[in-house]
Formats: sequence, C-alpha cells, structure tokens
Amino acid sequence: MILYNIKRRFTSFINGVRFYHRYKIDRCNYQKIADKQGIVLSCRGVKEYLAKWKRISKRVSELDYCIFSQYVGEDSNLIPEFVLHQVIEPIFLPEVFKGFYNDKNMYDKLLPKDYLAESLVRCIGGIFTDGDYSVIYHIDDSYLTKICNKCNKVIAKPTLDTGNGNSILLWELKDVEYVPIGHSIKFSVASLTSYYKSGNFVIQKCVEQSAFTAQFNETSVNTFRIFTYKSVQDNLPHVTRVAFRMGKKNSYIDNSHGGGRFIGVNTDGSFANSFVLAADGNKYRTFNGIDFSSKVFVVPDFDRVIAFSKSVSEKIFHNRTLDLDVMIDKDGNPKLIEFNVDMCSPWLYQFSTGSVFGKYTDEVIDYIENKLTNEDSTKN
Repeated sequence: MILYNIKRRFTSFINGVRFYHRYKIDRCNYQKIADKQGIVLSCRGVKEYLAKWKRISKRVSELDYCIFSQYVGEDSNLIPEFVLHQVIEPIFLPEVFKGFYNDKNMYDKLLPKDYLAESLVRCIGGIFTDGDYSVIYHIDDSYLTKICNKCNKVIAKPTLDTGNGNSILLWELKDVEYVPIGHSIKFSVASLTSYYKSGNFVIQKCVEQSAFTAQFNETSVNTFRIFTYKSVQDNLPHVTRVAFRMGKKNSYIDNSHGGGRFIGVNTDGSFANSFVLAADGNKYRTFNGIDFSSKVFVVPDFDRVIAFSKSVSEKIFHNRTLDLDVMIDKDGNPKLIEFNVDMCSPWLYQFSTGSVFGKYTDEVIDYIENKLTNEDSTKN
C-alpha cells in the first residue's frame, strides 16, 4: 500500500507538470485569439463563471469565458479547457486505462465490426496481424498487396499518439500496384515500418462517404466531432454537442489545424451557424465555394448518428466522456473513425454551439468536487 501511494503521488506530480506546461501553451494560444479578435477581459458574467469553476480548480482563467461568450453567448457553463483536461478527464478515466483505449488497433476488440472501417493489416508493437488479429509470421510486399487488392483505395494511419490527422497515408490501386496519393511513401513493408517507427499502425479499406458530406469537400472524409457524456446520475449516455468538420479543397484531412473548417450542428441535424469557423475563431461565410449564409443544411437521418454515438459511449466502460469522430458512408450508415478519451476539444463546440456539458454541467461539477474532497480527506 505504501509503494502504491508513492507511485500514485509520483504519477500525479508528473501529470501536474505536464498539464501545467499544457496550460501555459493554451493560455498563449487563447491570448493570441483574444488579441486577434479584439476581445477584452472585462465581460459580463465572468464573476459567476469564476465562482462556478473555482469550486474544482484554483487555476481558472477568465480568458476562456470572455472569448467563447462572444460566440455563443454569456453562459457560466462554458468550460475552461485546462479544467477539463487536468481535473475532469483524469477522474472520468483513470490513468491506468488510457493506454488501452488510446490504441486504435484495439477498436475491433471493443466495438462491433460494422461500426468501423474494415481493417486489413495491423502492426501492433512491431508484430503484423490480419484484420482479425491473427499473426502474420512472414509478410512481404506481395502478401501485403494481395491482402489489400480488393480495395480501390487504402489508408494507413498510426494507432498510438495520433492527432490532427498527422501521418495519415493514402494509396490508390492502379492496375496491380498501389500508387501514393499526396505523398511519396511506397506501399511496401519496409517503407511502412520505416515511416511508422513505433511499429503501431493499421491499414484500412477507404470508406466512401455520403453524398451529403462529400458536397463540402470530396477529397477528405468529412466527419462529425461528437461529445458524449455518460451521466454520473444514472449512467445513461448523452450527446451534448456536435460539430461538423470539412477539409479544404483537395486535402484528404478534415481537421481545422490542417486548413479545414467546422460548423456547429443542432440535435435535429441542422447546421447551427450561417458561417464556418477556423481554429483561431475567424468566421467565413463561404468555404470551398459554398455560401453557408444563403442556404439551410440539414443532415439526413441525423437521429441515426445520435443513436450510434450513444451506443459507442455505452460500450466504452471506463470513461464517462468521449470525443467521437463519426462519418456517414455512402449508404447512410454511421461509421466510427476514432474516439478520443482525453485531451478533448471543447473549443470546437464553444466556438459554434455552446458549453460542452450543457445542462449536465452542474452535476459534473458536484461529482468532481465530491471526488476531490474525498481524495483530500484520504491524504490526510
């Protein structure tokens, strides 16, 4: 027990240092946004906001509130990003489980196959397997091509330490050879293991997206970023916020840091804004030749996306919050691209639709405050 407590406190210290570094970066980025958008810190409602969130963290900046309240209105439920990452997420998902849930090669162990894109080849810790996790003891380029040859396009992506669409590679089948799209990495065992040096990646069949999502940029798989919360009151999953992300023209990634844009989505599937946004808070009426101020967009059968997201949340047992990336395929079926168990992106929602937890904010704060109080009493 003594060694366990020492280890727990050491881990807590290391995480504290890491999160403080992240806090400083976030403050710098948010200050740049405030300066660029001409936002000042003297805004209405900030007193109530600080009082609410300081119940669970002393390090609460009014900067988050003053920025996002300019976009979605005054609301003390707007969450400070640092508090979400440092205080709430570690309680909603204990550190011991993060490694497993962050490994995207484990998705097929957690979820039904039809929830996901088809995985053709995996590399897990340097060991190759097929899509069903059977070890491939002798793999060469001909075998790699053979196992993928039923697909017109394939995609490779890292399964650990992913983010912002980094290190995603595409190939298209031309005759009997896979040709790179937008990069020069050869479709070979040697090239893949050299590129993904950690030895953790997956090759999947590219899924064709729906006509509705493709209209915003046909070269990228445009996804819905969906925040789910499993209530501390009754354990029921809820979809609290949704944003739709679209890539810039000719790009095959849809995230904002890669030049894409996003827009809020209401629970009925209608777009919440008459503009799209960039990661720096800039608003654009037009993007990729589409005027968002002159047309009403409603996602077809959006209730299926909501139900699908709740089902994914139900199947991830150890965590109460998830940031899902969900696409709609050409047949109208939702497919999970990935989920994030920590370092979620509250700014996407708080720029476009509202506070992350919405009407569940108070129950979250009450729960976290109680947990922190009990931890303090245990230490003493």
